Amino acid sequence: MSAQANWGPVGVSQELNDQGMLEQIPVTGGGTEQERRVKVAPGGPKIITAEDFETVVLPEPRAAERQAQISEFYAPHRANEKYPPVMLSVEELNRISTIEADVKTLVDEKVSTWIVKGGIEDEWDGYVAQLESIGLPEIVEVYQTAYDRFLENA
Repeated sequence: MSAQANWGPVGVSQELNDQGMLEQIPVTGGGTEQERRVKVAPGGPKIITAEDFETVVLPEPRAAERQAQISEFYAPHRANEKYPPVMLSVEELNRISTIEADVKTLVDEKVSTWIVKGGIEDEWDGYVAQLESIGLPEIVEVYQTAYDRFLENA
C-alpha cells in the first residue's frame, strides 16, 4: 500500500514483474513521471524502507540511474567513518566560538558569490589564506585534540 500511495496504483503507474516486484510502467502520451504521479498517487501516510527496494518495489528508473552514478563516482571516495560526537571543554568552546562564526560567515559569503558570479578559480588561494588568517587551523587543532581524547576513552 505504501508503494501505491507513493507512486500510484498497480495497473496505472506500476505493475508486478516476473520476480513479483512492483516496477514502474513507462509514461506514454508525452507526460512525465512526476506529472502522472501527482495525478494518481494519493500520498498520505506511508513507509518505504531500503529493504522494500529489494523485496517489494524497484526504484524508479531515474532513481536507479542516480544510485548507479553514486556507486560509480562517489562511493569509492567516501570516508569510512564520520566524525564522532566529541565533548568539548568550556575552554575549547570559548577558543573556537568566535572563530567558527567568522569562518561560517566567510564561507557562506564566498560560496554565494561564487554561485552567482563565479570566480572561484581566481579567488581560491586568497580564500584559503583568509581562512587560515582568521583561525581555521586553531579550530582544526581543537577538534583534533577532542577527537584524540575521544579515541583514548573509547
